[in-house]
Amino acid sequence: MSTHETPWPAGTPCWTELSADDAAAARDFYSGLFGWDIDVSGPEFGDYGVARVDGHRVAGVGGKMSADQPSAWTTYLASDDVDATAAAVAEHGGQVAGPPMDIADMGRMIIATDPSGAVFGVWQAGSNTGSGLVNQPGGVVWNEHVSGDFEGSKTFYGNVFGLSVQPMPGAPEGLQSGMLARSGGQVVGSAADVSASSADGAGDGWVTYFAVADTDGTVAKATELGGSVVADPSDAPFGRMAVLAGPEGERFAVVQTPAEGHAHSDTPDADPTD
Repeated sequence: MSTHETPWPAGTPCWTELSADDAAAARDFYSGLFGWDIDVSGPEFGDYGVARVDGHRVAGVGGKMSADQPSAWTTYLASDDVDATAAAVAEHGGQVAGPPMDIADMGRMIIATDPSGAVFGVWQAGSNTGSGLVNQPGGVVWNEHVSGDFEGSKTFYGNVFGLSVQPMPGAPEGLQSGMLARSGGQVVGSAADVSASSADGAGDGWVTYFAVADTDGTVAKATELGGSVVADPSDAPFGRMAVLAGPEGERFAVVQTPAEGHAHSDTPDADPTD
């Protein structure tokens, strides 16, 4: 089991969170789909739900902060200093939705938008270190940044988080995609031009991939629970995948990874969150 209970290295996707109009209905959908146990906080934290698998944190489900906020999954990247990261976001052409804020003793965060328009969060760990289980059914297995401005996105995430883009193993020459890696070469996800993304139909922005034991069964279950299919199951080098939408249209991907490892297991150190 891939568990992790210490702060994630800076630049690593460390959490994923859904903002929904009807958070209670969203909790029912995802607990039914992934088998999550969801702990719901009190009103002081907006009745925020923390989803768990085998007792380990895997994702958050909560209400929206404003009426015009879209229903969507948001990827959070780890930071050792959120205030410095917020300044770097603004310096390199991004926008910060508000000043850094503390969430009790759990951590410090911002919500930001990169120059391509993709929304993401930044988390500086306190008592809550983010995802406690990855690469297992019900947990996050991969994160991909999809943009119509591949070169601009490479530059932004390089300047702000120190991430570089390495060639995607086996990809055709000239394809606008690559593996996102932090200092030292540790792969933390992928980046792609919207025309080259594996998650066909997921749209621009950060795409969250959840691990599942049976992609086809998960697709059938999602439609039964009130979700919809954006892209039918298909086989890819890293596993069988599909793109789905939840009850409010929020899009995400699921991947049935090979038994011997996680997505992109044939790539050295290709762990989406480690």
